[in-house]
Amino acid sequence: MPSPWQTPPSELLSEIFVACLPQHDSDRLDPAQAPLLLCGICSYWRDAALAEHRLWDTVLFPATKHDSPRGRYLDYRRFLAAGGVQRWFDRTGTTHLLAFGEEASEFPQSSYITLFLPVVTKYARRLRRLDIVMTKITNFEYLRRGFPHGIFDELVDVGICCSVAMTPRELEGFTRLDTPFKDAKKLREVRFRLTEAIPRRFVLPWAQLKRVRVDYARRVRAMGVTEWEDVFRDCTGLERCEFATPIYRERRDRESREVVRSSVKTLVLFDHDRGSHWWDASPAWSILREPSVVFPKLTHLELVMYTTPEAVPKALFACLKTLERLETLKIRSDKASPPQPDPPGRALAVPPSVLALVSEMVGDPMALRNLKEVALPYQHYHNSDIGILLRCHAPAGDYPGLRVVVYTDLEQIDSWKRYLEDGKFAGVKDRLAVEIPTIASLPA
Repeated sequence: MPSPWQTPPSELLSEIFVACLPQHDSDRLDPAQAPLLLCGICSYWRDAALAEHRLWDTVLFPATKHDSPRGRYLDYRRFLAAGGVQRWFDRTGTTHLLAFGEEASEFPQSSYITLFLPVVTKYARRLRRLDIVMTKITNFEYLRRGFPHGIFDELVDVGICCSVAMTPRELEGFTRLDTPFKDAKKLREVRFRLTEAIPRRFVLPWAQLKRVRVDYARRVRAMGVTEWEDVFRDCTGLERCEFATPIYRERRDRESREVVRSSVKTLVLFDHDRGSHWWDASPAWSILREPSVVFPKLTHLELVMYTTPEAVPKALFACLKTLERLETLKIRSDKASPPQPDPPGRALAVPPSVLALVSEMVGDPMALRNLKEVALPYQHYHNSDIGILLRCHAPAGDYPGLRVVVYTDLEQIDSWKRYLEDGKFAGVKDRLAVEIPTIASLPA
């Protein structure tokens, strides 16, 4: 008789198997995760797993960090050299789109790019996503001349991690690095993880991009205003942009510059601990004060702040008032609450700019009239501020009223619930929500 585990039809098993795939694509190579784990249960499961294209359409090697096991890195190199990737992808048929590459890290120790050529050459026309890591000058020439050009017909998403400076010296006299993706007609998203390089060093079809993320390694260098301007100037059709962990220094010169009118609708800015080394740097959001880039279409702004004291915390409100179409604002401190209570004596982190922002919004209720939702961290003992804020931005005419989401922690969530139940927010309770953010809920 067949085992009960063998009775589900293969079509149902396929859907179950796909739902079992790990959250991080790089974990698919782990024998203890799907799909490899599924192949070891029984022959029926193995046959069903091998026949499901979606289980084998992604090969993303884990990042090589300073604490990564050396043996694992060598195992993956052997897997690549022995044609392991080709065996995975050959299980997907002849038309299924594929994702391939290497996971980015803040300070990558090595790269697999020199072993990528056979895979990229064979499957270039089917790749929808490609992630590369470059840690040596020789990697540039490998990308420029080794990878095929003009055949990335389905490529939509590219990730570039580079720990090399990319000056003309490193580029052997060139000012920019020619990439094989410059002719990819469907390319819409590019994600950068850079240590010292700048995005504009890469030759890409900037004008057709819809989503760009620029992630700078911490405590390495400041982000110049010119880099900020270049992204919005070159990406004329951009809809979503993220700048992760930028360290920003204001422009020193006062020369008049061409104003860039960005098409961005969603902007995400990550701040971080600037530390004593960057004592003269401004928080990430203050780059919005630069008049050289304006955002007439921006409707959604996310700020991930560090709680470092700021010289002019009230300046955030002034920045927001320039965003005339802003509808939603989300602010998080740089680390979400852990799943267990914070250590004794450690209070919920609320950046100074948040306290100043609430005060300014209460004092000027006619500003930001298009704003429909604000999400921010706030202390429970300042709950009256939130009540006043909601009442100052009550529904009127076509305006639905401001909705507020308060981010709190496990130690304060019960206090907020009591306030909601005791009538402290009578009349505005339906426009208030209290949540505990998790790491997964932070912008990716």
